Amino acid sequence: MTIDGLAAEKALPSVICSEKFFLEVKSDPFMLKMANMVIKEGPETGAFLLPLYQGAYTDSSPAGLNGFKVLTLIALRRDGVLPAWHTMKDNFESIDKTTLSNAFYLLIHFSTYIEGK
Repeated sequence: MTIDGLAAEKALPSVICSEKFFLEVKSDPFMLKMANMVIKEGPETGAFLLPLYQGAYTDSSPAGLNGFKVLTLIALRRDGVLPAWHTMKDNFESIDKTTLSNAFYLLIHFSTYIEGK
């Protein structure tokens, strides 16, 4: 599981269904199903599934391209953009505590699902 950009300002936790930079990498169907269940149980987090993340890649891409089962948890705007990514506002002072807390909720509950399966 790749965990990326979880504290982006004005973003929501999201789970990427597939990502494409040059080649497309699909998330593991089982892990995606578990993540979707956690998202449904925590609607207050604003979390969502993003069908396709494109224009950049996460650390899941190299792993997925090499046959590993992958899933990415990242904080994005609903339009799939990672706010302030690699800009001067991409720093510790810009951490959005609510976004980080909501992402942490999803991560903890997701791990509980996986351990129980």
